[in-house]
This record gives sequence, structure tokens and C-alpha cells, in this order.
Amino acid sequence: MLDGTCTIPVIRYCLTWLQLQDEELKKIIGVIVCKLETHRSGSYRGYIAMLAIEKEYRGLGLGTRLARQAIECLEQAGADEMVLETEEDNVASLKLYGKLNFLRTKHLHRYYL
Repeated sequence: MLDGTCTIPVIRYCLTWLQLQDEELKKIIGVIVCKLETHRSGSYRGYIAMLAIEKEYRGLGLGTRLARQAIECLEQAGADEMVLETEEDNVASLKLYGKLNFLRTKHLHRYYL
């Protein structure tokens, strides 16, 4: 179940997170963090900073659900485009974002080092 949407102003953009909670166990099982910011081109850019689902809950479509809700939230806030980074060997992440029509456009050499 979607437990909450929280938005707080952070310097010049909004930071939003959505979380899923297991009602029986009363624990958070998934979270996505995103923000909306003004790009240097003048457009509004939605940025997905992090998506995490507890291991035992993966493969149930929860990551897709959170990502879709974040994208919808960013679109409603005025995002003209969406961006994110993921490691090139993160097969599950690449599959998820491909399913959501994200395109691989850049390779950021040594980005995660």
C-alpha cells in the first residue's frame, strides 16, 4: 500500500519521496526519491535519484508502481523531461526503466567511483 508522499522545499527545487509499506508487518518495503529542477535550457527536469525495494518484495511490480507514481507526480509538477542514472550492470534497473520508455543516451565514465 502506498503509505505517503512527502514533499519538502530544498534550496531551489522540491524533493519528493514515495514509500510503500507492508500493512501487516508495519515496515517500509520500498522507496523512490525524485526532484524537479530547472535545467540550464530553461525546461523543468524531473530527476529520479533513487529507487529501492526490499529483496523479498522484488519481482512483484512494486518498483514499477513507485516509478510510475513518481513520474506522474513530476509531470503534474510541470516536468518537461525525466532523467536518471543507473549502473550499466544493473539488469533489473535497466529492464524497469526500459519498460517505462526511458532511453539510454549517455555513458557517464567512472560516475559511481
